[in-house]
Amino acid sequence: MIRLHQFKRQWGMPNPSPFCMKVETYLRMTGLAYEVIEEASPLNAPKKKLPYIDDGEKAIPDSGFIIDYLKASYGNPLDERLSRAQQGEAHLMRRLCEESLLWPVVYSRWIDDRGWSVIKPAFFGALPPVLREAVPWLARRRVKRMLWLQGVGRHRARRSIALASRISRRSPPA
Repeated sequence: MIRLHQFKRQWGMPNPSPFCMKVETYLRMTGLAYEVIEEASPLNAPKKKLPYIDDGEKAIPDSGFIIDYLKASYGNPLDERLSRAQQGEAHLMRRLCEESLLWPVVYSRWIDDRGWSVIKPAFFGALPPVLREAVPWLARRRVKRMLWLQGVGRHRARRSIALASRISRRSPPA
C-alpha cells in the first residue's frame, strides 16, 4: 500500500500544503489505496520537504515526481483520454497554480501579519514552550528569504495580492 507522508491536517482541509493536497487529491481521484502518515516536520523526508510517498521499498519525494511515478506505475486514468490540446491546458493550469499563484499565498500566510497570526499557532503551537518562539521565527525568516529571492517578497502585501488577482483573472487564449 502507498504511504503518503504529509503535514497534519488543519482547518478542515485535506492539508494546508497545496502540494500535499495535490498528491492526496490525485490518490483519491484515481482510487489508489493509500495511507496517510501525518508528519510534524519534514526533516525525516528524503529531500527534507513534504510530501513524499513510500511504495514498497521506494521513497518518492516531490509532488510532481510522485504523480509522474504513480502514472508510470499504475496507469493514467485521469488524463489518458485527454487530447493534446487538453493536456496542454491542464499543464498550463498546473503551472499557473504552482508557479504564479503559490507565491502570493505563501506571502499572505508567512509575511502578512494577519496570515501569520493564524499560521504560527496552527503550525507551531504544539511545540514545547522552549521551542515555540524560536522555531517559528527561524522558519518565517527562511520563508521571507525564499520569497525575497523569488521576487514576491520585495513587494508590499497589497502589490502581491493585486498581482495574483490579475493573473487569476486572465483567461487562456481561445
